[in-house]
Amino acid sequence: QADIRYSSSDIDDEDTINYTIFINNTFNISTRANITDLSIGDGIYSLKVSAYDQVEYSLNSTEIIFTKDSTPPVIMLESPGNDALLTSGGIMFMYNVSDLTELQNCSLFVNGGIILSTNSTRKYTSQNFTASYSDGSYTWSINCTDSANNTGNSSLYTFTVKIPLPA
Repeated sequence: QADIRYSSSDIDDEDTINYTIFINNTFNISTRANITDLSIGDGIYSLKVSAYDQVEYSLNSTEIIFTKDSTPPVIMLESPGNDALLTSGGIMFMYNVSDLTELQNCSLFVNGGIILSTNSTRKYTSQNFTASYSDGSYTWSINCTDSANNTGNSSLYTFTVKIPLPA
């Protein structure tokens, strides 16, 4: 839901001002009041408001581009795969994120705790964190927050590190 608020004045203060709202260059509504609770889905929109008085004098607003994003980022874990058996302690945790808006940050969680974070994550491309672990079983996941403050969490994967003994 979205609220659209605007105002204007009539030069002689005698006429009622009407407004026409265009969203994505399509007529949406004609009204005399601000719009509250406009039901729109997630997406990128252009908004233009036309104001006109009773003698049909009109003025258009500047076009405003806005994004509505209420959906958290979607995170796909790439590597190591779920239930992976690793023979080296140096591990590259790879993931990919998709979202409507830009990302603020992403964090690597191992065994439920934050290990590393970055605020330079890009969408739609493989990203990674690197950390070292000794023999044992672990869980890992990624969470990311977008510029609309929606936080998404990946699935929880497990991996086991079993470093071979020297010959």
